[in-house]
Amino acid sequence: MHADHKRLIEMAASWEGSEGTVSLSQTDADILKTTGCPVIDGKSPGEPAFVKATNLCRAARLLANPPAPVQVEEEEAGDEEEEPDGDGLEESTVAELKQLATVENIVLDGKANKAQIIEAIRAAREAKQSSEAS
Repeated sequence: MHADHKRLIEMAASWEGSEGTVSLSQTDADILKTTGCPVIDGKSPGEPAFVKATNLCRAARLLANPPAPVQVEEEEAGDEEEEPDGDGLEESTVAELKQLATVENIVLDGKANKAQIIEAIRAAREAKQSSEAS
């Protein structure tokens, strides 16, 4: 594990359960952004960035246990099975879906199960498409 990741994981542990806002370096902010964590950058170079403690903790869990890379097998022509909505969400893990929801700025109930997360992502995407079409 990278030393910066370990430091962020340890920092997050001290903020677990908090609703506060954490200040951090831009370097740390950039690392958190790779997990899809929403970060408020400093107003100018050298100023601290800020992140909600809940988002820091979620990002730290992803740094500690990154989702396994998805293995894509080539299918022979005619063997393709389409997802009902063709979006591939059913194939994703809960961790991957939560990370996707964070990236797409979708707020989830902390107790949401896989089906509820998929439903929330699809509903948010549908609402976004409807608003863009208007």
